[in-house]
Amino acid sequence: MKTAFVFGPTSFIGSYFIDHLLASGYEVTVAVRKNSKHKSRLSRNLGRLTVIEYDGLDGMPVLPEKNYAFVFNFITDYGKRSDSTLSRMVQANVYFPMKVLEAVRCDCYVNIDTTLPNINFYAYTKSVCSTMLREYRSETAKVLNLKLERVYGDGDDDTKFLTHLVARLKSGETVDMTLGEQNIDFLHVRDCAKAILHLAEKTGLGGPGFEEFTIGSGRPVVLKELVEFIKAQLGSRSKINYGAVPYRKNEKMFSKAPFTDLKGWKPEISIFDVDFKKFS
Repeated sequence: MKTAFVFGPTSFIGSYFIDHLLASGYEVTVAVRKNSKHKSRLSRNLGRLTVIEYDGLDGMPVLPEKNYAFVFNFITDYGKRSDSTLSRMVQANVYFPMKVLEAVRCDCYVNIDTTLPNINFYAYTKSVCSTMLREYRSETAKVLNLKLERVYGDGDDDTKFLTHLVARLKSGETVDMTLGEQNIDFLHVRDCAKAILHLAEKTGLGGPGFEEFTIGSGRPVVLKELVEFIKAQLGSRSKINYGAVPYRKNEKMFSKAPFTDLKGWKPEISIFDVDFKKFS
């Protein structure tokens, strides 16, 4: 049976990815922090997983003496948690991914990255990690670095823009935001999960080396147009104050995943086909 080890399985993307791994016939082991606030995201699959708990980023779970086909790292600190600090972000986004790569025996190590430019410490630390992975010379494992466009879907944290927007529109609250001129490549989380495994299987088992891919829908949308679409779909009476929030320094105004060679994968879900009334 195909084997996979997942770090960060209670993350938003990680939990959807677990669903897809199991549906694809994998034997899955997950490492979960004892104090994780999102363990409920694994409840639907607990009987089908091997779960290893560990204390947190300062430690490392006791690992089985076996070789895995794939190790996937979804651990990320976006800097939006109440306990987020720069040192914690470095630990989560740089130090721990490298520690996992050195500790777990596998044929392919897959790191989840972002397409954001260095507009904040989250993006900067992820960039540092990808640079280190590129220079790392594993004698046995293939290293894949997957840069994701803006992933969305039902069940994401309220700190994410679309989840926060939908909640406020449903409640009729005023929404303060930028002018909304950004062209953003939104990628549904189910498409994202399929793309990650597809690329791992197609490119990850060819021996040591490094490869990097960008994953997105390839169909950027103007943010203001999307906001108005969601508002109309929900029948919301919220007032939207465009321009109340300034653009960030180095704001990325246009983002589109280049479909140069994703080994046959294509997205299936358009954001304009999503029923935002079911978002929670």
